Amino acid sequence: MVLITVVLVSLCAIEIEDVTYGFNALYNGTFSAVAANTTVPRIELQGVSLEEVSSDSLKYKLSFNRSDLSQFSSSLRGGAADSWYSKLIQSARSTFSPLLGVAAQQIDSAGYVEGDAILDGTLYLVFGTKSALSSWIDLLVLSDWSSINFTLEVSMVVSGNGISEALAFEGLLEGKGVSGERSVELSVKHMLCNETEITMKPIILGLK
Repeated sequence: MVLITVVLVSLCAIEIEDVTYGFNALYNGTFSAVAANTTVPRIELQGVSLEEVSSDSLKYKLSFNRSDLSQFSSSLRGGAADSWYSKLIQSARSTFSPLLGVAAQQIDSAGYVEGDAILDGTLYLVFGTKSALSSWIDLLVLSDWSSINFTLEVSMVVSGNGISEALAFEGLLEGKGVSGERSVELSVKHMLCNETEITMKPIILGLK
């Protein structure tokens, strides 16, 4: 599980524990949405939609509408595998889409129950160059992600029983591929939470 520690840049009324919980929920929801959309066929997550904004496959819009993170794990794992066909599909997805397992583990480790963390808003995923990522599947077949670079434009509200008040996140994250690894270093360029500036140490995320 990736646990992100958030630092408040200025004094404010919001609790640091709430901000950390909310930002982790934002990260877990985003990772799950990317994982669900890099498998074939794509997996539907509650309230999540993906739209290709530019024809050159450089910009995507991820939308969240009352997306309860407690509902994601079952979907990421393929739901109930009652039939041989369902079991076959789950096996194929776990083989060709390893991001699914990582995302499901993240959600499970967070221990969300219904109503704990609900996401509303949009994320724009913008890739630096077309050659960096010709398709989502490149994430799974490339052994070196150093050519991948992107930004995440965040406009998201996190609410629910896990925090004492709704948190509005607005800002920009930057991802840069790590040389020789299937990993990306994610860092905050600028971020506001309920109009208070926050920051965090860069984190490494990806596949082993």
